[in-house]
Amino acid sequence: LYIMDEPLAGVDETTERIIMDKFMDLQKEKRTVIAVHHDLSTLDAYFDYLVVLNRTVKASGYLAGIDKEAALARAYRVKE
Repeated sequence: LYIMDEPLAGVDETTERIIMDKFMDLQKEKRTVIAVHHDLSTLDAYFDYLVVLNRTVKASGYLAGIDKEAALARAYRVKE
């Protein structure tokens, strides 16, 4: 189990790709990687499962089945 706090924050695109390639290698080895990530534009490219937190779990599930915008609205009490 690997737990990372914003492993992609402040890195350039080349370094980001290297890090994500390593995460993919770990996944192929049946390892679990948990990462705090705030860049919504890359969620679909890099991750397959999402947990939205704001003091408690506001939404969770596989990205293919989650409305990310609605989950964020619930987490931050934004009126839709």
